[in-house]
Amino acid sequence: MTKFKKIKALCLFLFTISLSAQESGSGENTTRKGRLLLGASTNGGLNFSKTSYEFEGETFSERENRSFVLNGSVGYFIIDNLVGGVQLGYSISKNESKTGGIESSGSYINLGPFATYYFDLGNNRIRPYVDIAVLFGSIKTETSNPYIEPSYNDPTIIQDNEFKQQSFEWNVGAGAAFFLNDTISINVEAVYSNRSIKDPDDESDSKYKFSNIGLNGGLSIFL
Repeated sequence: MTKFKKIKALCLFLFTISLSAQESGSGENTTRKGRLLLGASTNGGLNFSKTSYEFEGETFSERENRSFVLNGSVGYFIIDNLVGGVQLGYSISKNESKTGGIESSGSYINLGPFATYYFDLGNNRIRPYVDIAVLFGSIKTETSNPYIEPSYNDPTIIQDNEFKQQSFEWNVGAGAAFFLNDTISINVEAVYSNRSIKDPDDESDSKYKFSNIGLNGGLSIFL
């Protein structure tokens, strides 16, 4: 399924959810102080991203990146409409260098605090919100690097590597929660992510920087 078809299907789904929300529970007291929040979200592979390698302040290469992200969260409403808690994320990605043909794939696990604020605009069935998260994690990366070896009849040699790194990431997003009733909402949001990746054994300041703009869909349960 192409990205256009995925976006079209998502828009149709959200329109149906919106109609359902208008005919069901109000969501009026859903985001009040003292309630718990359980959440899950994914980008479904709908994102636009770029990865770059930075050494001593200079950028040497850029890569196109495709990734799939799955997040889970647990939170507590500190005051009305403001929830804070912990988010756990898992993602897989694949990218290819624009210069040099280097390919890499990786799996990410991260954990950190998040906060979400729901706006009360008088329509309790649909609530816009903004959120932020700061995440720390580990990454397992596999790379395939072609290079020229003149001493062989076939000069193209593929060198494979596998290594683990540490990551720091922050995300900001804005979206809307469509309340099916006072307990469940379907969420959709646009998210910007920025991640720095560094080898803990590397004494230099070299690092990979990853930036991404994506569309997330998710489910929240209010207890």
